[in-house]
Amino acid sequence: MEERHNNEDEHLDKYTKDKVEQGINDLLEEKELKIKWRKEISENQSMQEFFLGYNESSVESFISNYIIKKYQAFKWEDYYSKRAEERRDKWINLAHEHLKFILHKKLFDLQCLWRAEQITLEGVEICFEFECWRDDIINCPFIEPLTKQDIELYQSFLHENDDYYGFDIYAAQDYDEFKEEYISTDDNQNCSIPEWYEFHNSRTGNGSLLLLPDIRGEKEAFYMDINRQKKAQNRKTDIAVTPSQPIDQRPILSSYDEKDFMFFVETFEDRATQIKIRNYNEDRKSSNGQDIEYDMLIYNMIEENEYIPIEAHYDFREALKKAYTKFKNKNIAEHLPMAHEQYLFNKKMGFLVDSEKRDYDEIKEKYRNAILTGRELNGEPRNFDF
Repeated sequence: MEERHNNEDEHLDKYTKDKVEQGINDLLEEKELKIKWRKEISENQSMQEFFLGYNESSVESFISNYIIKKYQAFKWEDYYSKRAEERRDKWINLAHEHLKFILHKKLFDLQCLWRAEQITLEGVEICFEFECWRDDIINCPFIEPLTKQDIELYQSFLHENDDYYGFDIYAAQDYDEFKEEYISTDDNQNCSIPEWYEFHNSRTGNGSLLLLPDIRGEKEAFYMDINRQKKAQNRKTDIAVTPSQPIDQRPILSSYDEKDFMFFVETFEDRATQIKIRNYNEDRKSSNGQDIEYDMLIYNMIEENEYIPIEAHYDFREALKKAYTKFKNKNIAEHLPMAHEQYLFNKKMGFLVDSEKRDYDEIKEKYRNAILTGRELNGEPRNFDF
C-alpha cells in the first residue's frame, strides 16, 4: 500500500511535493518543541510553586494555551518582529516617503527649465533621464537640498487637504501629460496633475514653467522621427525579400476569459465540479478589490489604538476613508521635520539612501541611440550638442 502511495507521489508537481514535505517537517518540529516545553514546565520548580496558587484544572488549560502561543511566537518570530518595528517607525517612514513627493516637484520644475534650455544639469543629456530618477529621487544629485520652507509648505498642504492620498510617483515626471492639461481649455478634461503640484504652483507661481517652450523635447522628437522613418523603410524592404511565415489563425484560449473558462468547465467537468467552480466564481466576484481596501482601512484604524474623529457623510466608507486620511496626514506632517533632519544629515555626510530602483539603463540607451542615429541620418555629428 505504501509503495503504491509513493508511486502516486511521483506524479505530483515539484511545488506540491515540496509543500507536502515542508508541511510534514513543520508538524514534526512543532511536536518536538511542544513536548520539550511541556517537559521544561513540569520540571521547573518555580513554575510549579506558582501554579499551586491556582485552580488545578485551570492550570492545565493555561499551560496548553501558553505552549500554543509560545509556538506561534517562535514559529513567526521574524514576522512579529518586523510588524513591531513597522508600528514603531510607521510615521517617520511615511514622512520619508512624502519627502520624495516634495523632491519630485522640485525635479519637475527643473525639467521644465531644462527642456526650455534655460539651465543645464550635469549628467542630463536626454529628456528620458528625468524619468530615471522616479525610484531614486532622494539620491538625485542636481536637486537643491530641501529647506525648512519646503517642509513648511508641504505641511500646510497636508493640513489643508484632508482627502489627499498621495500620488503615483511613476507619473511624477510626465511632462507631456501635465503640459497638455495645463494649457488645455477643456474644462471636462481629467485632472492628472498631482494636487501637491497644483498647491505648490498656487503658492510659488511655478505653474508658469509649463508655459515655457519645450525646445529640447521638440529637437529630440525631430531626430527620433527621422530614425523611425528609416526603420519603417527598412522593414518594408525586409518584408519584400523575406517570404512570409504562416500565421496561426486559430483563436487564443485564455483562462482569464470567463466565457472560455466556463465553456470548458461545463463541457468537460461533472455536475458537482461545475457547481463548486460556479460558487467559487460568485464568491470571487462579490469580494471585489474595493471591499479589500476598506477591510484594510478598518484594520489600520483599529491598530492605531487612538480616537479618530469621523465626520458625517452619506457613504460610511468615504467617511472612514476621509477620517483616517486626515489622521494620517496630521501624523505625517508632525514627523516631517524629523525626516528632514535625517535627510539633511545624509546629504551632509554624502550617504546614499538605499532604494529599490528599477534599472532604466536599457531603455535609456534605446532613446539615446535613436536620437544619435537620427542626427547621423540628418548629416549631423553623433553627439548631444544640439
